[in-house]
Amino acid sequence: MLIHPGATDSRVYRHLLPLLAERGYRAIAPDLPGHCRSYPAQWKPGTSIHDHAEFADAFVKTVLTGESPFVLGASVGGA
Repeated sequence: MLIHPGATDSRVYRHLLPLLAERGYRAIAPDLPGHCRSYPAQWKPGTSIHDHAEFADAFVKTVLTGESPFVLGASVGGA
């Protein structure tokens, strides 16, 4: 799972995702709520590292059920 920097979105990984897939990895880059073009109605925009961590945790529990993902991030996404 790749987490993008603040004030960007998952498009920052558009070149890396295919490379990981070619090597057999299931690579997913969700958009953090409230960043760039992402603002799901059921979420308020994240304003802290804790908010982003809560989103990532919920994403893993609902989308990656039963998997143990590696998490890669840059800037805020790395924090």
